Amino acid sequence: ERLSSAVPPEGLPPVKPRRGRLMKGSTVGMKDLAAMDPRKVADIIATVERNNAQMKLQQEEIRRLREFVQHLLARAEKEKAERAAASASPTVPDVSPSPDEQMLPASPVQAPEPTPPADPGEVTAES
Repeated sequence: ERLSSAVPPEGLPPVKPRRGRLMKGSTVGMKDLAAMDPRKVADIIATVERNNAQMKLQQEEIRRLREFVQHLLARAEKEKAERAAASASPTVPDVSPSPDEQMLPASPVQAPEPTPPADPGEVTAES
């Protein structure tokens, strides 16, 4: 007969549900753990819990970094597509010089002639 764990046998106090963890794997190491000092066991458990918390933070950071890399790759693809679209349909027509124009020497650019300095005795519109 199988008895429910919630219903204690007659004459015994009610059974409180256990909050322990199910151990997987070999229990050979449990004998050594049981023989250890309780303070040392508590220190080991605290260290394991800190390590687990750090691993959780690192996993979250890895997830954020993956999302950031995906964002950068998507942005690079979008910019690449925009550049390809811009080069496929130029807005300015390509006007190449004819072979005759290529042979002509470039005309020198002439600077505007400087204006002579104003004569101090000269009357200007501002005076």
